[in-house]
Amino acid sequence: AQELDTARRLLDDANQRLAFIASHDALTGLANKAGFTGHIERAIAAGPSAAFALLRVRVRQPDAALGYEGAEAFIAEVARRLRGAVHEQDVPARFGGGEFALLLHSVADAAQASGACGAIGAALAEPVAIDGLPVACDFTTGITLYPRDAGDARDADTLLRHAQMALEGARMQGQGSHHFYSAQLSD
Repeated sequence: AQELDTARRLLDDANQRLAFIASHDALTGLANKAGFTGHIERAIAAGPSAAFALLRVRVRQPDAALGYEGAEAFIAEVARRLRGAVHEQDVPARFGGGEFALLLHSVADAAQASGACGAIGAALAEPVAIDGLPVACDFTTGITLYPRDAGDARDADTLLRHAQMALEGARMQGQGSHHFYSAQLSD
């Protein structure tokens, strides 16, 4: 009986570890796209009173001269800073490379979202030290607000697509900028 209990605990631990691996980025420990999508779906399912902001943040990768380890150290530090720039109930994620996303439960309108972008900008303003060298953290941010920007759609994929369109608008404005989704971006 004791051996069976031990085996069950080991199996439960292994299943929990596999679930974590499947839904989190290995380098940063942040949610990955699959895990993040689940967080969005749960936020939408909270009902008609649900309100949140979804941000896509693209960070320019450092120069290749820093090497693989330097690039990983840079991304890990960006992730640490993003995690520190948001509230505990908010969900940061890394989709790969320099692509990040944030689900901000603490943000319900454009003014609050702009304030959150200011906090993120402040967190990323200081250069990242890699092997004693300062590496600038150039970034842009695309924002979509729920339910304002959802239209008839009530799914994570649509909101992620809206945030991606807003991110492209921010890229056209230049580094350090943020841009809100609008229906005109879909045209």
